[in-house]
Amino acid sequence: MKKTLILLSVTSSILLANTPLELLKTKCASCHILTTPTASILPTLKAPAIEAVMLHLKVIYE
Repeated sequence: MKKTLILLSVTSSILLANTPLELLKTKCASCHILTTPTASILPTLKAPAIEAVMLHLKVIYE
């Protein structure tokens, strides 16, 4: 049941977003920073910077 609710939530978020950039800013940016991290903010990061995530996705899907 919990997995179903998560799936529905993610799916509806994707379908209701106007653009990929809007989806990125509303969903991903709450944890991932959208700029290159500086040394001063590294200890406060919740998740890897979006650049790192995209790099790993590119490597996986190439």
